[in-house]
Amino acid sequence: MFSGITEAEAKDKPRIEIPCPKLRLDRVGNAVIKDGRLQFDVKAEKIDFEITKNSPFKERFSDRFIVGATHRAKPLELAVIFYLAKTTEWSVVHIVLNENNEPLLTPEGRGVAVVKTYGNRSATRTISEIASAVSASYGAVQKALAVWEAKGVIRRISEYKKNGKGANEESGRPVEHRRYEFNPAYVWNGHIWMGNGYEASLSLEAFKSIGIPAPA
Repeated sequence: MFSGITEAEAKDKPRIEIPCPKLRLDRVGNAVIKDGRLQFDVKAEKIDFEITKNSPFKERFSDRFIVGATHRAKPLELAVIFYLAKTTEWSVVHIVLNENNEPLLTPEGRGVAVVKTYGNRSATRTISEIASAVSASYGAVQKALAVWEAKGVIRRISEYKKNGKGANEESGRPVEHRRYEFNPAYVWNGHIWMGNGYEASLSLEAFKSIGIPAPA
C-alpha cells in the first residue's frame, strides 16, 4: 500500500517512474484512506522478485564484484559493504496525484512517485564500529571503504565527511562518522521497481554530479 500526495506536496523532490498504481478499495468498494491520504496498490513487474525483501543487493553487484573475475572484491571488502548495506532502510514512495486525486501518469501510462525513504542510504556508523563488526583493523576498513568509493559503488554523504568530535579512548583517534549513499544500480533495499525507477532518474551527468560513475 502506498500513500498518494498532491503535486504541490511533492514540490521539487526527485520524481521516478513506477508501474501504474491502482486505487485501493475496501470490501464494499470505497476508497481506502489512511492518515488522511488515499491508498494505492502498485502492480509489481516480473522483475520484482520476493528475494528483494531479503537482500538489498541487485544481481548486477554479484555479477560484477563476486562472480566476475575482472572486478572481484576481496573478502574484507565484501564484509564491509555487506555490513553497510544491511543498515539501509526499506524504501518508501508516495504516489503523485493530479488535481482530480488520480495518479499522475506519464505519456506511456506509467505512474509517477517521489521517494520518501531511500533504500540506498546507510545508517551512520563510526569507522571503529564497522571495524568491530567485521573483525578487522581500523586502517583495513578505511582502505576497503576507499576501494568501494573508487569503484563507484558508494559515495560518502557530505554532511559526514568531517571527523566527529571527541576521540576514541583506546586509540586516541578522532571519532570518524561515516554515512554512505549506494549506487542504486548495485544496492537498493526494497522493491526492485523502486530502485530501477530511481536509477533511471539519474542521468549520466547526475551520476557525475554526486560523485558516482554511471554503471557500465
